[in-house]
Parts: sequence; C-alpha cells; structure tokens
Amino acid sequence: TSRTFGRVLMNTVTSVITAALALVFTLALLSQYIVGRKPHQLVWAVSLGSVGTASFLQWLWLAGVTGEVLFRLWYLAAVILVLVSLATGMALLLFPKGLKYVVIGILLVLTFAAVILDLVVPLRADVAILQVSSLHAKQPGTNASFYPEYVEGLTWFLSVIAGLVLIGSAAYLGVLVILKREFRRAIPIILVTVGAMMAQDEGVVAPIGFGIVLIGLLSSRETFASYRIPR
Repeated sequence: TSRTFGRVLMNTVTSVITAALALVFTLALLSQYIVGRKPHQLVWAVSLGSVGTASFLQWLWLAGVTGEVLFRLWYLAAVILVLVSLATGMALLLFPKGLKYVVIGILLVLTFAAVILDLVVPLRADVAILQVSSLHAKQPGTNASFYPEYVEGLTWFLSVIAGLVLIGSAAYLGVLVILKREFRRAIPIILVTVGAMMAQDEGVVAPIGFGIVLIGLLSSRETFASYRIPR
C-alpha cells in the first residue's frame, strides 16, 4: 500500500542520513583520540560507529539484503553496543578512578556475555517474517523477542546499568555545574544522555535520539576542540 511504501521510504532516507552523519562524527572522534589520546573519545567513536553500522544494516535490510546474520549484526550494534559504549565513555570522562574501574568492569563483562549470546544462541523465530519492514528486536504483531528470554533479560539488564551510568553522570555534572556556575558545560552531557535514552526506542523516536546524541557531541568543546578529519 501507499502507506507502507511511504514508511519504508522514510525509514530508508533516515537510515542513510543517520549512517552518513555517524560516519562523519566517528572520524572526528577518532581524530580527536589521535591528537589527545583521551580514552572516552575512542569509546564514543565506537558508539557512533555502532550507530552508523546499525543504520547501514537497516538500509541494507530495506533494500532487500536480509538474513539472520545481518539481523544478528544489527542487534549487536543497535541494541547492545550503542548505549553501553556511550555509558562507558561517560564513566571514563567523569567517574573517580575506583568507581570508574568497577563500573566499566561490570559493563565489559555483561557486554561480552551479551555479544556471545547474540552470535550463537538460536533464534525463536525466522527473521524473514520482518520482510521489508524496519529491523526490530520484537516479532511483528507480538511482544515476543526473536531471542530467548534469558538473552533479552541480559540485554535489558545491561541497558538498565548503562542508562543508570548516563543518568548518574548527568546528575553528577549537574551538581558540579551548579556549584561552579558553569552552565554551558552541562548542555552536551544532558543532550548525550537524553538522546541515548531516546535512541533505545525501536520506533521513530530512535533516529531523533541519535540526532540529539550527535548534537550533544558536536556542542562539546572538549570533544571537538581541534576538529580535523584523519588523513
């Protein structure tokens, strides 16, 4: 129908634009890491690279390149890596040393387990039922995940931990900004936090969330103080 065609067209355009923007900002963050050697910049580059990868895989799916391998790679990039790598970068940037290593250690262990399960656990349904619609972790017309409940539960728990890290980072920075009256420094972190939470939605909110994350990183003077594209 015309409504289905319009939705597919909109998803296709959104995927292409998001992938292109994510590529640009990933290169910028890698450039900053080469210059400044700050670990959070490298981790955030992984996050934006995951956004770009997920959007590119979404575009391939809409173009008719489908299959279980592509679905699993999309799930890895979009559902597992985007939020957790943003949270890891935030912990590296803001958390004190002791707490930083504990939080990052927990995130790494959970992420490693989620990645292994994503790649090897049999799916509960054939991803072909998605046809040419957008990629989703849930089966169409139901609330059932393509993955077994324990995989979905682990992914959910990982997202909760990462979300708490982002919220805690925003709260910590908010208090710090109020005490030091440096309100402009809070804007990038707030944008990244809000955008990351929105990006976890599987509907039309996700691209908006990705856009807010990109704006937050772009507005960060620390992230793009000496912007250049790697040669």
